[in-house]
Amino acid sequence: MKKILPIHKDPRGKWTPNYEGPYVVKKPFSGGALIITTMDGEELPLSVNADAVKKYYA
Repeated sequence: MKKILPIHKDPRGKWTPNYEGPYVVKKPFSGGALIITTMDGEELPLSVNADAVKKYYA
């Protein structure tokens, strides 16, 4: 699960979801960055910091 960063205001207020996903880690880097893909295999265009990811077991 990837954390949703509060860049845009959402009209739902505190009921806005905090995480999106699930995703699969394709490649971890030593600095803490991750390349993640959707469950269908589509790769996200940008890498994600490991601090913004939460383990999810499906």
